[in-house]
Amino acid sequence: MNKFIPKSAQSPVLAGLFFIALLTGCQVAKTPDQVTLKFWQAMADNDLDSARLYVSKDSEDLLQAPERNLQEADFAVGQIVINDTQARVETVASFPDNTQSSFSTFLIKEGDDWRIDYRRTRYSLSGNLFNGLFDSLKNIGENLNKQLEQQMPQIEKEMESFGQELQKQLDNLGKELEKSFPPPKQKPDPYQDSI
Repeated sequence: MNKFIPKSAQSPVLAGLFFIALLTGCQVAKTPDQVTLKFWQAMADNDLDSARLYVSKDSEDLLQAPERNLQEADFAVGQIVINDTQARVETVASFPDNTQSSFSTFLIKEGDDWRIDYRRTRYSLSGNLFNGLFDSLKNIGENLNKQLEQQMPQIEKEMESFGQELQKQLDNLGKELEKSFPPPKQKPDPYQDSI
């Protein structure tokens, strides 16, 4: 045998374990769902160098540090649609506050490898952000409407009270004006008794 390798390391069992460790350590994501999970996990870990390994060449320059809340997310995949050299993976991000966000991750095939089309994926994410914004605005509007409906009887009472008070003030103003500016005395009509 080899005189540079100790006898304890020449065991077939150790060689087999070393081979298995080598294979699992170098395992590369091959399928669209595997690439998607590896990419988003790298983004959640703020590991842009690792994330860049999964991004298509034409969208590498768009890659930037993730939003803070993304760093706390766990990712899962749903429906996977593969169409020749393109794929779409429904991705679900679960956050610590028990909320979830679903979006599409788009992939393209470069050579034999699936890569994230970050340009399209980013548009998908921004669309979801706008949908979330519109949903939030809708919820705010609904909450304001409910509060307004609850306050409406009180508002009606206040308006009625305000109207009555305003009427009193106008009546008082009219009386004060009459006192300050009494109507002129009418002159008798010189022709009143004539025929």
